[in-house]
Amino acid sequence: DCGNSATPLQGGVHGLWMIAHARNTKTNQEVSIWTFDKRKYTSDPRYNKVQSYKSAVHTLFDIIRRDGSLMAKLIHPRVLKLVEPFEETAASFTVVTEPVVGSLHDVCGNVREFDLGVAEVLAGGVQLAQAIEFLHTAGLVHRGISPWTCVVAEDGSWKLGLGFVYAKTSVEADELRDAFNFPPHDANDGPPIHAQLAYTAPELAHPSQPNASTAAAAATPMQSLMDIGIDNTMGAVPSTVATPPDAAADIFSLGAVMFRALSSACKSQTTELISCKGNAATYRRMLLDAPNSTGGAGARLHELRNLLARSGSAMMNDANEPIFDLLSNALSQNPSSRPSAANLTRHPAFMRPETQALGMLDNLLAVE
Repeated sequence: DCGNSATPLQGGVHGLWMIAHARNTKTNQEVSIWTFDKRKYTSDPRYNKVQSYKSAVHTLFDIIRRDGSLMAKLIHPRVLKLVEPFEETAASFTVVTEPVVGSLHDVCGNVREFDLGVAEVLAGGVQLAQAIEFLHTAGLVHRGISPWTCVVAEDGSWKLGLGFVYAKTSVEADELRDAFNFPPHDANDGPPIHAQLAYTAPELAHPSQPNASTAAAAATPMQSLMDIGIDNTMGAVPSTVATPPDAAADIFSLGAVMFRALSSACKSQTTELISCKGNAATYRRMLLDAPNSTGGAGARLHELRNLLARSGSAMMNDANEPIFDLLSNALSQNPSSRPSAANLTRHPAFMRPETQALGMLDNLLAVE
């Protein structure tokens, strides 16, 4: 059995992995098989004619191998479990994992039927925050969190899946710095070795930005991106636990992922907070230069706030302010204004009874 969906499921960095459902013939266990087809790039005419293209392909394969090496070492309930290790042939990479409904990209795009409401997004968001807390406690920063690198397991829980290709520890040299040197044009004409720009924090995408705005952000921490009148009284207190450098970048990415999921939950036509298609100039305009203008990131968050207020159930209406307090803090342009992962898991938006009930149900299903 290789899947029951007419539309292929996609996951991992940039959605480059195809996901199929199968059953292990030895154990009779349901699994998901992830396949990365190397031939998509090695059969391209440029591979043997353009040295820069060939070099980029080899870089892409190297970071895919790095993904497999890291995932084999990460054991946590909120990290996708490998059933069989990475395998590499001349034609492909393959890995077998616990069964998944699909990536969050698949779920948000309605590729697979899944009841995605506001409560489900909050339950999934806190589970991803728990996974990020685990990474940061271990001194690891993900730097590649996006709807493609988050998965929904068969029990409904949300986990970090394939996509640790840009991760780094606090002590190792950043050999993947080029992954965040985004070109000023659309980055769609070669192997996707850059991080997913729409979900990348500004201090990684534009390293000079935090230094330029630190003083202003410290004086008015909420004003940098979301100057839309949100009460900041529910902001988390600073964590006393040391976190690795760039850890706040993962919090920004989680905020952007939750925006995507909430937009899907309320059937919004706006899907991404920063719709830049890998274009660094568009990213800067939407997030840094004019966030509150039409189409800007701040304006889009304000639109989502209003849409949720109109379309939400009576039970969830009083959750709107905590939700947007959470997003506003997570999506701050200033890294020091974002909560730590540990504090984020205790945010009032995540402490609602219906959200905790869903989390408890997921835990029970996982035990079974």
